Amino acid sequence: MGSLSAVFKRHLTLNFSELLQGRSVLALSGGIDSMVLCELLLDAEVDFSVAHCNFQLRGSDSDEDEKFVEEKARSLDLEVHVKRFETKDYANDHGLSLQLAARELRYHWFDEILDQTHSDYLITAHHADDNLETFLINLSRGSGLKGLTGIPERNGRVRRPLLPFQREQIETYATQNNVAWREDSSNAQSKYLRNRIRNELVPLMKETIPSLSTGFGSTLEHLKEAQFILDDRLAEIWKDVTSNKGDLIEIDISGLKSLSHPKAYLYGLFAEFGFTQWADMEELLSGQSGKMVYSSTHRLLKDRDSLLLQKIDSLPDAEQSRIIHKGQESVELDSGTLRLELKTAAKEKVVKTTHAASFDADMLIFPLTSQILKPVTWTTSAEKANDSEFDLLITAEIDPGWHLYSQNVPDGGPIPTTISFSEPGESYQLIGGPTEGEGHEEFDNVFEMDIKYFENQAVFKQRIRVLTDEKITLNGVVEFMVCDDTNCLPPTEIDLTFEVQGKAGQKELVSESELVPEASSVLQSANATPEVKEQGEQLESEKGPTGMSDKKQKTKSLWTLFILSFLAGFAALLTPCVFPMIPMTVSFFTKQSKNKAVGIRNAILFGVSIVVLYVLLGTVVTSVFGADSLNALSTNVWFNLIFFALLVIFAISFLGAFEITLPSSWGTKVDSQADRGGLIGIFFMALALAIVSFSCTGPIVGTALVAAAAQGGIAPVVSMFGFSLAIALPFSLFAAFPGWLNSLPKSGGWLNTVKVFLGFLELALAFKFLSNADLVLQAHLLEREVFIAIWITIFGALALYLFGKIKLPHDSDLSHISVGRLSLGLLVAAFTIYLVPGMWGAPLKLISGFPPPMHYSESSYGVGYTKLSDSGNIIEAALPEGAHLGPHDIVAFLDYEVGMEYARKVNKPVMLDFTGHACVNCRKMEERVWSDTRILQILKNEVVLISLYVDDKRQLREEEQYTSKIDGKKVTTIGKKW
Repeated sequence: MGSLSAVFKRHLTLNFSELLQGRSVLALSGGIDSMVLCELLLDAEVDFSVAHCNFQLRGSDSDEDEKFVEEKARSLDLEVHVKRFETKDYANDHGLSLQLAARELRYHWFDEILDQTHSDYLITAHHADDNLETFLINLSRGSGLKGLTGIPERNGRVRRPLLPFQREQIETYATQNNVAWREDSSNAQSKYLRNRIRNELVPLMKETIPSLSTGFGSTLEHLKEAQFILDDRLAEIWKDVTSNKGDLIEIDISGLKSLSHPKAYLYGLFAEFGFTQWADMEELLSGQSGKMVYSSTHRLLKDRDSLLLQKIDSLPDAEQSRIIHKGQESVELDSGTLRLELKTAAKEKVVKTTHAASFDADMLIFPLTSQILKPVTWTTSAEKANDSEFDLLITAEIDPGWHLYSQNVPDGGPIPTTISFSEPGESYQLIGGPTEGEGHEEFDNVFEMDIKYFENQAVFKQRIRVLTDEKITLNGVVEFMVCDDTNCLPPTEIDLTFEVQGKAGQKELVSESELVPEASSVLQSANATPEVKEQGEQLESEKGPTGMSDKKQKTKSLWTLFILSFLAGFAALLTPCVFPMIPMTVSFFTKQSKNKAVGIRNAILFGVSIVVLYVLLGTVVTSVFGADSLNALSTNVWFNLIFFALLVIFAISFLGAFEITLPSSWGTKVDSQADRGGLIGIFFMALALAIVSFSCTGPIVGTALVAAAAQGGIAPVVSMFGFSLAIALPFSLFAAFPGWLNSLPKSGGWLNTVKVFLGFLELALAFKFLSNADLVLQAHLLEREVFIAIWITIFGALALYLFGKIKLPHDSDLSHISVGRLSLGLLVAAFTIYLVPGMWGAPLKLISGFPPPMHYSESSYGVGYTKLSDSGNIIEAALPEGAHLGPHDIVAFLDYEVGMEYARKVNKPVMLDFTGHACVNCRKMEERVWSDTRILQILKNEVVLISLYVDDKRQLREEEQYTSKIDGKKVTTIGKKW
């Protein structure tokens, strides 16, 4: 071994004896310094393992370094730890240089390794030349005495035993002892300041001053001794002028002023707390009470004759701030990173939006303070209603000027506040849905509707029934977004917790709508998909769960559903399973009854029985699945896939491939009951009709229930009422007016034509459900062109069928087609031709909302077409990296960080678009508002658009998943990031 080994052993014995007694971890990069230190530690019989960081900054070279260290450690029988870091992403996320990012990452990981391996010390390979480089860097930056003392040999658990040794000594040892190492090619580049000092300045200094190394070592020792003396003096002064008072430290101003150089002592006393604005701190000594100076971790407040020093994270939420110093490029906030840039811009380019603002730099006085906005504070409590029932109260205290939306917002408006609770299980039962105060309601010009909102305070109430005598804890979540007159904060989730204890009550199976007025509407709102909200105002006295306009909107929606279901029932009436039953059933009631009046009465009761049967079916669906569950299912991927399959099966059945029937035994048993006569017999006759006709009505009933599920609430009941009414009315009307029977067309092949026509419609509708699933998953399997091509094929085949060119299994021979069938065929053919231009980018506004949006396609301009600029260049080729052409050819980014980076590069404000792939309101906004010439010009030329899809279900890579700082929940999909 060379002489360095013996010197190093003595050095350890005299100055680092703890390394000979404990267990350590060596930071092993694979470079010459760490590899020589590894050999020296082994020779000195130090107990250690090795840790290697792969920062993935040098491509394959980084991987080769990792491989080299692992193989070398195994050959030396050393335990090895390796970690790969996404250094560039970390630097971008935290606004750091690559060097600072790498330093933070490695020392954080080293701490983890020390804890995991129960090691005492971390050993690094810094040597005397590193110390000289650090000294020169700090000297050039105007460092104080502490910065000029160089790299400490000890710092917490870190030990640097190579610091007294020169690089020449290390290189000589490596050569003499055949030590292998990896050379970092970046060290030879003078890109960074330290490399320029190492490669250019230090060699020149050593050549000019041969005794530089020895003299520099002595100077460092003198500086360290001076620092020791200064530290002792500062400790005495700190003890004299300060007193601890709980979370804060009080400093006596008169004691500071009595010192000969207060500013110098301020630096010495407060530098460790992160303060750097020394002129402002000196002004505190004579400034007014209330004046404050911030560091990144502490606040210093002038309070009469004292200064109060306190950690920022111990301050109340309302007082927490972030400090921005001159030249600072970024500030970390709980919800993200605030970035700052100093640029020269024309006066007309100065902007202020909800996401960006420009200020005159000459008017700013640093440091700046950024306030953390938390305009809503939530509290929970429970009020006892009776021995077994409680009201859970959720109260929102809203800061002045901010608004919180109601739970109940009409379709097409902003998304409401949502409140949900964990599964009740056997410990409690929810009674109805969350109710709320009356709030304030006014017409919103953006959404063109009345919208209800709150200001100052909002109180939500949920009634529960306990099912046990034990004390229970209930958990829930409120998701909300608040706005003021200029901006909206991102949606936030707050966990809710309640504790109640009462007398066990009886669990009841009842409809929510029976327990709480309009509860079904409330539940629908409470489980809606979150979207971007707007503003709201005043809370008034608590009256009920909904306002007047909410009732009107709900009534309007239910009437629409009723009419559509009535038309579906009429279509079912014209199928071969139902239509022939009309004259037979009416004839039976009129001829077998004692007189005409009794016959009419029985026929009417028969119709009422049909209505009761189908309404009962809707009630069962609502009660079993729950109104809110149906609504939640309607936006679920699996729900859409399952109903796609069901509708395809229904369609194939209508086309004649097979019959969907109920067991024949059911019909036999029901027929036997129909012979009993009286009201019971009439009821079972109606049930027999429903069972026998199921092969025709079943698929239509299923489709109607799917549409009702998308609306939730009592919609399934309303849907079945409309459907059954259309079937029941003819039986009652023709019994009352038998002469009308003569005007009915005779049964025949036209009834099967109606059935086949409905089959084609069901098949086309099925692909809308498949498209919804594809949009949410972003699988791009059913893009706009594919969807339109499928519809063209379906409706083209329907047109050929109506023209008699296609014959299906149950069709009769045709010598000619009727005028009505020809007219319907021409209408379908015209619709098919209308669809064709959609393959080449036509908007197809007649079916807006059915196909995927324009940008969800192989080409936004149609199959085989690429839009060119005026110069003939492909527009897409000129797009910024990470961008794509969104709606109306607006350049849009799907990644927040990439979009923000581009916005800084082009010095434009950002428009954050929180949207969703299956969001109908978002598409309406894009089609009706963004298309306006004035708005489109702004979106294309004056802002950078970042569209964040909150329902993007694509999984993040495992290394990209993280726990949210806001709600503590694991973020696993792209949508959850936003």
